[in-house]
Amino acid sequence: MLHRRPARYRSKESGQFVSEAFAREHPDEAYAVNRGVSAPVVGAVAGGLVAVAALAAGTAYRARR
Repeated sequence: MLHRRPARYRSKESGQFVSEAFAREHPDEAYAVNRGVSAPVVGAVAGGLVAVAALAAGTAYRARR
């Protein structure tokens, strides 16, 4: 199971970490960092890898017959 870490925020001006409250009050002066990958993206990538592996196994099986 994937656990998303909370977003951290940096100041655009100084580059130092700032609080979430500051980032919400001043959205033009801070940006989010350390955001995790969303679960649907991970699922789609895993599904694609399984599909590619299945196609490769099928091709190898047909080549041997």
